[in-house]
Amino acid sequence: MRQIRRFLFSFLIILIFSILNCGAGIIVDILKNQILFLPYLGFYTKPTDYYLTQQLDHFELTNDTTWKQRYWKISTYYENQGPVFLWINGEAPLSSTWTYRGQIIKYAKEFKAYCFFLEHRFYGKSNPTRDVEVNNLQYLKSAQALADIASFISITKRENSFLAKAKWIIFGGSYGGTLAAWFQMKYPDLVNGVVLSGAPLFAQIDFHDYYSVVNDSIASFNEQCTLEITKASKQLYDLSKTEGGCQIINDMFRLCKDLGDTNNEKVFLFKSLAENIASVVEYSKDYKISTSSKHLSIQDICRIMMNDESPLFWKKMSNKSPVYRYAKVNELILKKSGKQCFDVSYKDYVTRMQKTDLQLMANERIWLYQRCAEFGFYQTSKAEEEIFDDGLSVDFFNKLCVDIFGSNLHLNNTVQEINDLYGDTNNDVIDNILYIYGSLDPWKSLGIYKSVTKEKRTIVTIKGSGHCSDLYSASWFDNNELKNARKEIRNNISKWLYGYNNKLNRI
Repeated sequence: MRQIRRFLFSFLIILIFSILNCGAGIIVDILKNQILFLPYLGFYTKPTDYYLTQQLDHFELTNDTTWKQRYWKISTYYENQGPVFLWINGEAPLSSTWTYRGQIIKYAKEFKAYCFFLEHRFYGKSNPTRDVEVNNLQYLKSAQALADIASFISITKRENSFLAKAKWIIFGGSYGGTLAAWFQMKYPDLVNGVVLSGAPLFAQIDFHDYYSVVNDSIASFNEQCTLEITKASKQLYDLSKTEGGCQIINDMFRLCKDLGDTNNEKVFLFKSLAENIASVVEYSKDYKISTSSKHLSIQDICRIMMNDESPLFWKKMSNKSPVYRYAKVNELILKKSGKQCFDVSYKDYVTRMQKTDLQLMANERIWLYQRCAEFGFYQTSKAEEEIFDDGLSVDFFNKLCVDIFGSNLHLNNTVQEINDLYGDTNNDVIDNILYIYGSLDPWKSLGIYKSVTKEKRTIVTIKGSGHCSDLYSASWFDNNELKNARKEIRNNISKWLYGYNNKLNRI
């Protein structure tokens, strides 16, 4: 009872604060945000950490070094001869949020499944080495991660006789979904079906289409909004050319340190601001799990850029420049993130990313290394085609990688190898995979997102939805496209397990 009272009191405080700070026009969205959490009331038990012994190098027989990989297991809904659902975690530590709000748990309850959640090597508590020096990161490869999954499944079957003959369904979102799809290609005998969401399926150095989709997604709500952001970006670029302009930027965007006079410092500012906007687009109206963009939406950005509705304590901005409004968008994101200033120093970022202690920015360094050494995913921009100005080039990202990791990581060769191994998405061998993408999601450009159905393969695009939205628990405010996507997931799981579709009309 005390916990319920505490929750209701917190809800009331949040509601009052939201009304005072956000204005009437977006209060409905905020109410939805809070209501979505009412069914949970914070009642859940954090999963117990378990560890499986893995080989450091699965492909070098003379290397017998081992390490402990963390995983969780949930048997609450399992019934005899039920299936196994395996969550493949991506570029982050395991999060207990998925174990009580993730849609995978809803499916486990329906299909009486045993659930496992497997953490990726080098992330969270799954530490193969005592630090993340570059020499140790040679073991941070997707092929090693796939072999970890295969080893996990094989050992789990061997050590748990009641699961020996169970069917395995793998779930993954974003990079976790990438691994899930590639795993089906390399180890088809170990898995009966794959549900992936928002997963890039190809490596690409120049990921130019990312910001093209960001542009299109914003334009789908308001084309004029994209024009205002384009104007703001151009004005910001012009301001950065002069010393006086840089001082205006320092004050207007609340920079933690004065903007440096090198090109790298200025481009890093442009990159950081573009990423802020892109994060909102990726997780627009994401009220469930992600802390990215703190539950803002495309509409929130456009209200400011278009001056449709200013929060109560801001002055009307009808006579203010686009770059001023751009700064107000940044101010809102800072406030939502609980930050006092905007940290966009290239030099400071490089220094942080050079730290090799596991407890100091390790996860961010690790994911950056994977991009620099294996995947690319460099989110570039060209001013004549997108809303963000020039500067976000492949050369900039290559220099960033060299400055942090100290040498050329031969990305061109590695990207080609990745795509040679996993890039043939039309191969008939690839079956029993459900591909799901949100129409707003910039990552769809590196996936298969056209709504077509082939034998043994289904591709679903969710109109008006962002990154991995189908993996979150169903809510009262999901649109019909999202509800139908979850029905498609159920139908495919049923088909993989029993040979027929699930006709239940659940959401």
